[in-house]
Amino acid sequence: MRGNNLPVGYSFFQAILKSVLFLNNPIPLITKSMQVFSETYSVSLGKNKKLILIPNPDFVNYVLKDNQKNYKKSPLATEKADKFLGNGLLFLKRWEF
Repeated sequence: MRGNNLPVGYSFFQAILKSVLFLNNPIPLITKSMQVFSETYSVSLGKNKKLILIPNPDFVNYVLKDNQKNYKKSPLATEKADKFLGNGLLFLKRWEF
């Protein structure tokens, strides 16, 4: 983790370079990145925007259920990523509960 309490990961420039791999087939890139960064990692999406990938079920439960008010779901998560990950708890909007 860095001083800002976010996990280490890819800078914006690194994310741009990896975007073609991600768009073609995201699962191998995500799997390899989790190995490189010891599971949880972040990806810079531009100024003050980060995507954090979390494989730990306990932490996912904490973020999505126990402490969900402190985490925003971006349009990227709610409109784009569900194509690859399905329409589950991660992509529910507040009115769908």
